[in-house]
Amino acid sequence: MASKGFLIAFTGRTCFGVLLLLLPCLSATPNDMTSTLLIDGARIDVTIEPSDSPLSQPDLLRWVQSAAESVAAYYGRFPVPHLILRVTPFAGTGVRNGRTFAREGGLILIRAGSKTSASEFARDWVLTHEMVHLAFPSMADEHHWIEEGISTYVEPIARIRAGHWTASQMWSDLMRDTESSTPAVTFVWTGTWRRL
Repeated sequence: MASKGFLIAFTGRTCFGVLLLLLPCLSATPNDMTSTLLIDGARIDVTIEPSDSPLSQPDLLRWVQSAAESVAAYYGRFPVPHLILRVTPFAGTGVRNGRTFAREGGLILIRAGSKTSASEFARDWVLTHEMVHLAFPSMADEHHWIEEGISTYVEPIARIRAGHWTASQMWSDLMRDTESSTPAVTFVWTGTWRRL
């Protein structure tokens, strides 16, 4: 099991000058809410962009810590020494539009609903999936399927290994999602996978 993280929190305008000195590559603005998590020796700089729909910082940071601990539990360490995570709030619930880039060690852009509860963050798989991308190299477009395949495969196993999910929850969700999928969907290899 991955060791627990350590949190250093900075908020608002008061610490902006200090942030520029301590975290030069973060590119935070004075109105951003910024925190740093340390997970197994890796530094994760979390920036919550300002919004009319503010997020719960404690719930969001527990979500980030849980995802990072899961990935560290699977790989034996966090995949990159430094990650910049920029969260854009939106009105509503859930997590959407995660994107991972190999910039400055690692950059993840993701959207989170301002009404997302702590239990909804705990059930979320998207951030763990995005963090798994940090452990696999970017591939040419025609091989992008393996990037998504690895992240989709590793994500539930990582969460279970870290104790943030159970195998019975995983199987229950898999059966629920499998039953709701369209059985007539077929895949054919024609240079890339696509639905017919």
